[in-house]
Amino acid sequence: MPEHGRLFLVAGDMNAGRRGPQDRVKAKATGLTPGEPDLRVYVHGGRLKMIEFKTRAGRLSSAQRERHGELARLGFEVVVVQAATEDEAADATERLVRAWLAANDNQESERNEDAA
Repeated sequence: MPEHGRLFLVAGDMNAGRRGPQDRVKAKATGLTPGEPDLRVYVHGGRLKMIEFKTRAGRLSSAQRERHGELARLGFEVVVVQAATEDEAADATERLVRAWLAANDNQESERNEDAA
């Protein structure tokens, strides 16, 4: 999305997947948290948006429900994207990010008008 320059960054991690006992210990030691959303979008102005990806039939695990609830209590929203294909998930993600950036642009404009 070159029209938005460097006004956002995305980050994902290796939280997904089932692990054996040894891999769970390594994951915990490196800071991976069960239930953490799949993708974080850092938006200009100190805003954090998060996405959890699921298949059409996928459901949140108990760890995801708990973690997403903890994030909500802190004021962060996690959007769940359910998609049948990777392309569908990518398209939904792009629509979300574009909407978040547009909303952020509008808030920045309003702040600038108020300051003037």
